[in-house]
Amino acid sequence: RQYWSNNVTSVLPWLAQNAPTNARVYFHEVNLESFRACQAEGAIRRDLRYAASPADASIAIYQYHQEFRDREFEIWNEFGTRVPEVSLAIDEATQIVVYVRRAG
Repeated sequence: RQYWSNNVTSVLPWLAQNAPTNARVYFHEVNLESFRACQAEGAIRRDLRYAASPADASIAIYQYHQEFRDREFEIWNEFGTRVPEVSLAIDEATQIVVYVRRAG
């Protein structure tokens, strides 16, 4: 459906508008160097911080790939929800889902 982080840009406007100040964000399949490049270009807010795993994040952006389905299950367990805050689908095929950690 997609390769690496090309579709993640579609949810960056949502992230810019909705992420709390200094939020830690886990980007599935977006490495630290790409995250920093997006910040330098202004696509990701400067205050947002890169999280290496769902355990370290308050927001998780998961790029749907069947072979990485276990990562989404990990997010569900860590965040206490299976309901995404926002998602992107193309022709009803899920591409990106964004989860927000539940308080508590």
